This record gives sequence, structure tokens and C-alpha cells, in this order.
Amino acid sequence: MRLPLTLMAVATLTLTLSAQAPETQPPTEKSLLSEYRDASKSNDPAYRAAAVVAMADASRELDDAGASKAVAKTLAKALEDDALEVQAAAIGALSWGRQPDVVLAAFEDHIKSLRNEIEKRMTRPDEESVAYKKDATRQYADLCDALARHTDDRSVEILIGQLRTLTKNTKGGNNLSTLLSTPLAGALLELGSQEAVEAVVKQTGVYVNPGQQGPAKRLHQALSIFSDERGWAPPTYADGYDQVWRDWLGEHEQEFSEKLGKLKEPISEPEYDALARYKDARDAGRDGRRP
Repeated sequence: MRLPLTLMAVATLTLTLSAQAPETQPPTEKSLLSEYRDASKSNDPAYRAAAVVAMADASRELDDAGASKAVAKTLAKALEDDALEVQAAAIGALSWGRQPDVVLAAFEDHIKSLRNEIEKRMTRPDEESVAYKKDATRQYADLCDALARHTDDRSVEILIGQLRTLTKNTKGGNNLSTLLSTPLAGALLELGSQEAVEAVVKQTGVYVNPGQQGPAKRLHQALSIFSDERGWAPPTYADGYDQVWRDWLGEHEQEFSEKLGKLKEPISEPEYDALARYKDARDAGRDGRRP
């Protein structure tokens, strides 16, 4: 979620005032954390979100570029804020350059909590619930993207835990699988291990009955893009698509890494949106191939 520049400037000034003054020393980690904790006590969620962004930016100027456990834990606390905009700022702050053990543990807790909040509002028709669900679903996709950047078996485990517990859409507006299947499948395929790809293919078998075309087509899109990028012609969507993808997996599964391992160091700054192509295909309603 993009924050207003004026609010970001206010929070940045609060956190980096000592750095801007020529007669003082650059801020230390201890001073930044202290100033951030003060700023995070504001009653204004927009100010708290801006403080997260400012803290994240300022910490990257430290000698260790903000890679300590202390910085990661402090930023991770913002995921517990009730306001979505604060949570969104924290996801951005934690998405690269932070201690991976802290990040992945925090993301695991948050993705469960966020999904629970989305589910509670799935069939509520009031404007507040509809708006919250829209913003929270966007944040969920950003969280999946951040997990996909962390090439780690723990990321795979977290995402599979979310995907395999999605159930069939039901009447009455509960289309959770349609909302979440694209970011989950895209993130798992981006990670690309055998376990990750198998989980996406297996999930196609959940959506084979009438009324399940929403999530079925989204999984098919994601798998088609993944296959196409590797030079393997993807199958056409049709009845029995799940069996066709299982056959495809049997043919290609040896091409995928068995394990990704465990990250020991923070990841570098990303140069692209890892899931952009999956999101674009979903929004355009394409059959999964690139234009």
C-alpha cells in the first residue's frame, strides 16, 4: 500500500532528525529502534505506517544495512497492528534485506491471521467488510510475493499449508479459493521445487465439479505460464484438466529441484515483481499463455 508522501516525510523527519543535523553523529541501531517505538505509539494508523517505512529506510543506512534480528523483530511487530496499512508497510519493510529466520516466522503467523480476517468477511455485504476484504486480499498477494522471494523450504511449507486448506467455493458468496489461488499458486511455482509444483498440481483435483471454474481456471493459468516459460507446451483447459496436469507432472517432475535449502543470509533487493505475470494473466482473463 503506497503511503502519502507528506506522512512519510513527517515520520522520516522524526526518525532521522539526528542524521540530518551536521553537528551530530549518524543514528545508531539503538537510537533508531527507540525513536521508532515512540513513533509507533501514535493513535493515527497512517502515521504508524509511515513510521514503519521511515524506520525501514533509515535502518538500511546502518553498517549492517538493517540485517540484524533486532531490526527484523521490531519491524515484524508492526504485522500485529490492527490497521491494514501498517501491516502492508511492514510486509514491504521485511520483504528483503532482513534476517530470514525472523522474517519467515513472522510471515507464517501473519498469513494465517490475515486469511482468517478475510474468511470472516467473505459473505458480509456491508461496505466496510467489502472494502477490507479487497485491501486484505491485495496484501495477501503481496505477502505471497514476499515469501516467493525467500527461496527456502520454509516458504514452500507455509504456502502449501495455505493452498491445501482451500476448499471448494460454495453458494452464498464464499469464493475464497478464487481470491487466493492465483497468488498461492504463483508463489509456489516461482519457488519451483518438486514439492511446490506437486502441491499446485494436486490442488487442481479439488476444483473439478460445476461451480468451481473460478479457482480451476486460475490454477490452470498459473501452471500454463510456468510450463510455457520452460518451453513445454501447456495443455488446453477442458474437462479432466486435473488429470492432464498430473500426467504433465509425471513427465517433468525430475526437472525440478528436490529441495531449496534454508536461507542463512538476508536476500538482496528484488528488481521485479515475482508474481506479476500470474497477476496479469488473472486480471486479463487469459488462458494462461503470455500475449
